[in-house]
Amino acid sequence: MLKDMLERIRDAHAVNRLSKSLLKLKEERALGHRNLKATGSYEELCDSISEAIDNGHLSLDDIAKIVNEVEENGRQHIFLFSEENTKYLSDIVEQLSGNFPHAQTSDVRKNYAKLPAEDRVWYEDRSPTHILKFTGTTSYWTINAEQSQESEERIVIVKDKRQSRVIHLLKVHSDSGLIEVRIQAAGADAPSTQWKTDFFMFANLFSSVLPLEQLSAVPIWKGFRSQIKETEGTYLVTDEAFEAQTTQRISLRREHGKDLREHKDYDLDDIRFARDTLNIYWFVHDQEDDEYRIHTIQQRVNLNKSEYAKVWISRHVPNECIDILLDRIIGRI
Repeated sequence: MLKDMLERIRDAHAVNRLSKSLLKLKEERALGHRNLKATGSYEELCDSISEAIDNGHLSLDDIAKIVNEVEENGRQHIFLFSEENTKYLSDIVEQLSGNFPHAQTSDVRKNYAKLPAEDRVWYEDRSPTHILKFTGTTSYWTINAEQSQESEERIVIVKDKRQSRVIHLLKVHSDSGLIEVRIQAAGADAPSTQWKTDFFMFANLFSSVLPLEQLSAVPIWKGFRSQIKETEGTYLVTDEAFEAQTTQRISLRREHGKDLREHKDYDLDDIRFARDTLNIYWFVHDQEDDEYRIHTIQQRVNLNKSEYAKVWISRHVPNECIDILLDRIIGRI
């Protein structure tokens, strides 16, 4: 089980985050270097953690918390909704708590395999945020180029079924009324639209408690121009916008310190342009003042005749950084 947990951190390219978390635990518990080595290669950290657990300095729960912090935050399509009715929010939380099993350590530990044996969904109270968490797999088809054939008279396309581990979250913020649906990206070989399949699959799991059609999407697109005009803490490499009769796209091979908005030909921030997508990078600092560069693609999307606000977060980052980022995006509206 420990091996599975640590492999999930490695797969998420978060070994540095693991080291940082171990350093914090080491300081909190006044552990010496002999008790826990918190820096080094992935293999060295694995050996150190295993020994620390055997000696009672760490537990599997400690490592599970680190894995959860990594997997739950980033490389996600985040759908944003708002609900101002506090009574309705309270009812949602009560129904989530009453209709779904609550997290139990012994059960949750089974979910860290690369391909979990079964799909699981459970509720967690992290007041003032309330979580519905799904851990399982998603399936999709990829073309097998070696076995597919093409001739003058026939084309034979062979597809292989693939599976990928995914973590999806429903986050209800009872203090602010913000509701997030976080859909983790599937494997690198998954179709570019796999997020749609996974979004509706997950939403269907809690539809009896929280039908999305009853919620209002946060209109992040109303703040796109404001994000472009306020350059501090962001930069653009590519941009696309449309006006009455044309669509314009401009890109920049970014040099260090350069921003597309500094280019002499850039004028897509003019009020005559509109956009349904914004591709922008942010610089966000965590509590320790470590800086994270986060690539986001923000979109106004229409699915099944409904309008949604979606933010793609390109990498795993601390949850506090995502909270800061979403607060900035919503604050630009």
